Amino acid sequence: METPKHKLEIVPEENITPELDAGIRALLCECFPPDVPIFRQNRCWHDCAPEYTLVYRREGKVLGHVGVMRRTITCGGVPVDIAGIESLAVSPTMRGTGLSRELMNESMAEAKRRGIPFGFLFCSPQLAKFYASLGWRTTHAAVTMHDENGLDVPQSDKSAAMFLNLTPQTFPEGDIHLQGRDW
Repeated sequence: METPKHKLEIVPEENITPELDAGIRALLCECFPPDVPIFRQNRCWHDCAPEYTLVYRREGKVLGHVGVMRRTITCGGVPVDIAGIESLAVSPTMRGTGLSRELMNESMAEAKRRGIPFGFLFCSPQLAKFYASLGWRTTHAAVTMHDENGLDVPQSDKSAAMFLNLTPQTFPEGDIHLQGRDW
């Protein structure tokens, strides 16, 4: 793996300060305008807090972010530990610099160091090509999650579900259950 051009910080969730939280939320609001009402309040979807976050800051401003949550899901009924990608965001001023690629590569390198065998993410279909260029593969398995009442419901078919092998293990086949809400 090549050395990143940008100085990325890996921040465990317990070390997220109120200032860093506010900086991440500001970036998420900038990058995801339809979701501003959510990101003004919380940087995590459905209160699914990441285990660690990677950020790129310049002069104190957060210009790049990705959260990584750890969860055990099931694939074909088999428990599988995954590193779930949450809210990859790069400021428009930093686009085209390779920062998204660096955030994704380093977030998965850290997952591998932590012994997590697979990455897992949801993305809009138009972004699937970017993730595929990083080695991620689309799964066409049915994905089930819990809704806000804890009931099993299908995950939206508006998102592509993708996985990345971080070890020689093969991602199991079969329908996927997120064992909680999506992120």
